[in-house]
Amino acid sequence: MNTAPFPDNNNSRASDRIEEQLRDMIITLELAPGAKISEAELIQRLGCGRTPLREALQRLAQEYLVNAVPHHGVSIAQLSLPDYVQLIEAVSHVEGIAARLAAAHITPLDEQRLSDILKRSDEALKRVDILAFVKCDYEFHEGVAAISRNRYVIDTVIRLHRLTSRFIYLAWKNGGDTRISVTEHRSILDALRKKNASEAERLTFEHTQNSKERIINAL
Repeated sequence: MNTAPFPDNNNSRASDRIEEQLRDMIITLELAPGAKISEAELIQRLGCGRTPLREALQRLAQEYLVNAVPHHGVSIAQLSLPDYVQLIEAVSHVEGIAARLAAAHITPLDEQRLSDILKRSDEALKRVDILAFVKCDYEFHEGVAAISRNRYVIDTVIRLHRLTSRFIYLAWKNGGDTRISVTEHRSILDALRKKNASEAERLTFEHTQNSKERIINAL
């Protein structure tokens, strides 16, 4: 009998891997919105155990990417333009606050991290790697939030921005131009470097609003 007081690190690592796999499948619509998938099907498909799978699904449910109903399996969250409009209303204000706070706390190391993300965004665009670009987009917004040093803002941005990933992916897949998004990210980073809080907040708000229009037009 195992009486060790510590968590099973192997399970934790396994659930992290499964969570990432499932998130990628959801973002790329490999797991279609509204589709119902049972735990048994996911276990067979991913070659994993039930415990790490359930841990991964619990975290994805917290991000509103899946709906897990006991005894009825897993349902992939639906994609809805009206929901997206409401989502962006929330994202634009929360991420604006994050940018304002980040301007007061940003360090040279933070600047370098954001610059590296933008470089990888450019590389993803050149390769026409939609998933890599979507991940870089998330990393940039998560990175700005992290610089705010406010755990409640960070948590809210992470939860909300994750939900935009499928829309960004689908818009680009439908021919949307995402290059301007990287340009807008660079303007935000420039305002953060200058520690111009009001400008960083304004640019972030405008960026999310512009993204909303681009995505709606593409869809």
